[in-house]
Order: sequence, then structure tokens, then C-alpha cells
Amino acid sequence: YFYAYGGTYSEDADSKSKHKPANVVDVDKDGSTDDDWRRANVDSVICNLYKAIQEVKPWVRFGMGSFGIWTTQKKAAQAYGISLPNGISGLDDYDVQACNPIEWVKNGYVDYINPQLYWPTTSTGQNYNKLCQWWAKDVCEHFSNQLTNGKKVHFFSSQSISSNRSLTEIQAQVDANRSNLSSGYTGSVFFDTDAYLTMD
Repeated sequence: YFYAYGGTYSEDADSKSKHKPANVVDVDKDGSTDDDWRRANVDSVICNLYKAIQEVKPWVRFGMGSFGIWTTQKKAAQAYGISLPNGISGLDDYDVQACNPIEWVKNGYVDYINPQLYWPTTSTGQNYNKLCQWWAKDVCEHFSNQLTNGKKVHFFSSQSISSNRSLTEIQAQVDANRSNLSSGYTGSVFFDTDAYLTMD
């Protein structure tokens, strides 16, 4: 999932003038509703795509790969009744990408979420262990338990072999995934296969 960073500039201006309603709610109370409007549009696309798949081939599993950091805004997390992992910083879905995977998981618009956790377990601001546990337990397990149809939204961590070429680090990440298996929501997706050929 990728949306132009910070909006689509001139295209956004034209779209806003034609299509943005006056009553968009300023969810994060930052004085602007542009991001709220963008996120709502994307949410609608994801929801309708999921429904279309269910109507035609309900056995197909549909999911999205997003940034590994949802947001660092406490206000956004409070709106969903969840907390954020401590000490995490960096580029995020919510503000930079008009991407709200928490909304998709909460409403069951996806069968799985596949955030890109391309950082090592030793990182401070983007710690793999903290983010892995947060996505598995605080997001997928938490919101799956609230879905009324018995559906479970799974978390498959996207791990970067290109960035983490050490077998020791990859094993540490797999161990982190396995430590969350009690929730029944975890798995691994590796990027990219070419990196296997040159792994240390």
C-alpha cells in the first residue's frame, strides 16, 4: 500500500474542490481535515474491494502491506482505545501515507495485515520486537476479539532480508514472531528473495 507522501499535490487540490464534503470530521483535531478525507477515501476503497472479493471468491484471502509504524500520535490511538508501543519513532502510515490499517483490521476489511517491519531487533526507535508484539497482540488479536462474525485478522510480519543480512538477526525476528503464536495470528513474509543468495 502506497499513497503519495503528503498527498497528491495539484491532483488533491482539484479533487478537494470537486469532491471533499464540508462536514469531514477532524479526527486527530489538528486543525485540518485533508488527511481525514484522504484516509476515509482509502478506507472506502479497501472496504469495497474486500466486499467485491467476498462476493465473487470468498475463499480468497485479501490483505495489505503497510508501513511498519502506524502512527506516533497518541490522539489517534486513543480514538481507537489502544496504546502505542513505547519509544517508537519514524515515518508512519497515518500521517504520511493517508493509510489507516487499524480501521481495516477493526472492521474486518482485510483477512491479514502485512506491515513492513524492516528494522532489526536491536533498533531503538524502530524496534522489531516491540512492533511485532504490538501488531500481533494489540492490533490483530485485540480487534479480532471484537469482530462479531468470528473472523480473525492475521498479522504476517514483512521482514527485510535485504536490510538484515545476518542469519542471527533473522532468527531473532522469527523467534519474536513465534513468541506471539499464542494469539494464533502471526507469520512471516520475507523481502526479497534475491537477498538469500548473498546472505552472510
